[in-house]
Amino acid sequence: FEKDGEVTGGTIALHREVFKRLGVDDLKGVKTDWGGLIPGLNAKRYDLVSAGMSITPERCGQAAFSVPEINYTTALMVQPGNPKQLSDMDSIKNSGAKMAAMTGAIEADYATQLAIPDPMLVKDQQSGIDAVNSGRADVFALTAVSLNYAKANTPGLDVEVTKPFIAVIDGKPQNPAGATVFRKQDTSLRDAYNAEVKKILADPAEYLRILGPFGFTLENLPDPKLTTEQLCNAE
Repeated sequence: FEKDGEVTGGTIALHREVFKRLGVDDLKGVKTDWGGLIPGLNAKRYDLVSAGMSITPERCGQAAFSVPEINYTTALMVQPGNPKQLSDMDSIKNSGAKMAAMTGAIEADYATQLAIPDPMLVKDQQSGIDAVNSGRADVFALTAVSLNYAKANTPGLDVEVTKPFIAVIDGKPQNPAGATVFRKQDTSLRDAYNAEVKKILADPAEYLRILGPFGFTLENLPDPKLTTEQLCNAE
């Protein structure tokens, strides 16, 4: 999100806190389309990706992830009254609804895996919201925390957000976790970051203090037994 010309959001707040503890007070945000985040990182346009990006095997082949920081559920942004009665990914497929998803986002992967026909790929969250708000799409799939925060903080936005759900692909529940992304060679930076962020993840009150203002709850706090390696290996 952008507020008063400054990039803001839950992961931005988390990173400001972690890097302050590491002695870095000045963080500069570089706005980038979702699909270009990892390519831009590897091209050295910036030093890390602050987007709560879900850890997936494909992405692990391209970059290095921190420890899991955010546990996600999915939700759907729909027209007022939810005229197609959408509730999860299967309902989109079965209704013939026009679905919007961000290029490179995990919800776009869900659409591919479920063979949802002709999804509308958009460059960022606002474009997906605009597609539903204008009627060009029936539904925009994204993380529940992102859609609920957007609806609550966008005056005059005439849409609804469904209840959160866990997507199921081939009978397997998908429970993605987001993390900070680093270049593979920047192991020292990643390790220093992990050492500090683990302290926040181990303190629920501190986690809520930092991320709570952006709609995050303790349901978003990952299980401490969950590891980056497990998610990279799709275990």
